[in-house]
Amino acid sequence: LVVTMLCLLLLLMYEAVNSEIFLQQSSPSYHPVCPGDNVTITCNVSTGSTALTWRNPPNPGATAFTEDIAIGTTGVVGIFTVKLIDKNIPNFELSSEASVQNIQLNNNESSLSCSDQTLGSMKTILILI
Repeated sequence: LVVTMLCLLLLLMYEAVNSEIFLQQSSPSYHPVCPGDNVTITCNVSTGSTALTWRNPPNPGATAFTEDIAIGTTGVVGIFTVKLIDKNIPNFELSSEASVQNIQLNNNESSLSCSDQTLGSMKTILILI
């Protein structure tokens, strides 16, 4: 039992350390964006992740997508609509998009964060208008 618990602990530590997060603005292709633009941000979490979580600091709340959620499932995080767009369960990979239509000037410097299931690995992007 002790060996099994130790192996499980080591596996969880391995997954947390090896999780990779890729976060980027996918559209528009230019920075800063202009008022009225439709903005899309993509987050890919891989290598041992079973969940992907979006946050819009400093606003409370988050939207999490787990491996058992259907592709196409949506949620709302601040001004962003988030959607699970792909998953590869055998490789523990999840992909999601966050979008806002017709972004306004008062949303300048809005931030959006994406993290893996451990919440220890997080990347944040800043929207400049």
